[in-house]
Amino acid sequence: MTSVAAAAGLLGCLASFAAGCASAPTLDVLPADEEYTLGTAAYAEGDYGEAAERLNRLVLNYPEDPRVPEVRYLLGQANFRIQEYPSAAQDFERFQGDFPNDSLADDALYWAGRAYEAQSLKPQLDQADTRRAISSYSDLVRQYSSSGHAADAEARTAALRERLAEKEMLNVRYYFKHELWKATEIYARSLIEEYPQSAQVAAAYLILLRTYEAQGKAEDAARVRQVLLDQFPQSPEAEQVRQALGPAEGVSLQARTTR
Repeated sequence: MTSVAAAAGLLGCLASFAAGCASAPTLDVLPADEEYTLGTAAYAEGDYGEAAERLNRLVLNYPEDPRVPEVRYLLGQANFRIQEYPSAAQDFERFQGDFPNDSLADDALYWAGRAYEAQSLKPQLDQADTRRAISSYSDLVRQYSSSGHAADAEARTAALRERLAEKEMLNVRYYFKHELWKATEIYARSLIEEYPQSAQVAAAYLILLRTYEAQGKAEDAARVRQVLLDQFPQSPEAEQVRQALGPAEGVSLQARTTR
């Protein structure tokens, strides 16, 4: 093929490509009023996917429109309902960040927490979204203490913190199983200090006790044993300690804890 023919062929290809691009469908930009009407109507009818698309286009194309605060909030709700949780969390956080004095600002933080919580994984897996949910709920309680969502946010925070404690306990058990005593001690103490209300604390004390015993640290073991018996006398872990001590010593320790 000659260079002239090759050039002609190339020009033909480019022309065809340009024609294809010119004929490709484009997304029409509707007037703000029309986007708002269509978006809010879709939301009211429960068509949250359509609502999210319309409302998002309004926010992007008309950022100065006075209805943007309302639209931002509805956009977050629409995304939450179609389980687009990352987008919903971002929508709610932007709303609260841009309009912290709006009457819906506390609602936005609450639903940001709910969106992160919906993405929270079981304790064996990464807990980044669990921590993000806790952060949103904590911000809500701190910044809007009179919010109607505050009590539920606190309850959800407690449940999520228990999940983090379970995650920490998995680490404690792993290091204990592999006889990595220093790591076991670090993680057990971290759990006890960070999550003192957790149901995992008694088990953490028992593993810490066994860790000290395995290292021959008699004084540390005795101190942790007494804390376990004093603070969790009815726990299965305390019962294990009493059984290991034998009847005489177990009775003696029990007497000291009930004085």
